[in-house]
Amino acid sequence: MQPPEKLVVVALAPVVVLGIIAVAIASALGSGILAFALGSCAIVCAAGAAWRATVMERTRMEARTERTPAQVASVRVDRRRPTFDRETGLLAEWYFRLRFEEEIARAKRYGHALAGLTIKVSAPTADAIETARLAARAYLRQVDFAGDLGGVIGICLPDTSREASQVVVDRLQELVPGIEVTTREYPGDGETLSALLNEQSWHTTPESARLDEQSAA
Repeated sequence: MQPPEKLVVVALAPVVVLGIIAVAIASALGSGILAFALGSCAIVCAAGAAWRATVMERTRMEARTERTPAQVASVRVDRRRPTFDRETGLLAEWYFRLRFEEEIARAKRYGHALAGLTIKVSAPTADAIETARLAARAYLRQVDFAGDLGGVIGICLPDTSREASQVVVDRLQELVPGIEVTTREYPGDGETLSALLNEQSWHTTPESARLDEQSAA
């Protein structure tokens, strides 16, 4: 099915062409007929614009009603969940993953580079983990973002190659001695979120399980 905008263009094209021909003929016959032809063209164009607005609004309404009840419920739940982890100040895991998926889709669409970093603390003391979290929050560009994945910190660097991300890696390792930083680049190292976060190399409790544990407590 063609998009509504294309349908409107196809429908109005003959009218516009006939209007131009009518104006040309009317201009040769007299000013009165020319004025009538121009007025008719204006009315047709106004009607076409109103029709286009109606079609686009109906399409938007249909797109909203196409969501399943499960999808609607999921959106409502996500809107009630915090986007930042209150304890760490980093993005909450669900929101970090959502943002990262969006950046992957954008990189795929426009052919941009994308780097994903994961930070693990070799000696996971409270001070070392907190220092790593502070560094991840404070020393990134405005377009970058970091998330707390529970024991592992994830960082997304949009429009950044592996070589360019090395600047961030060096800075983090200088600020936080003893951390292990893994760099994965899209699409060379993978095209999925799991691959770019190198999830096979680290294990953490899934977010849903952590929420269940917190609720039980």
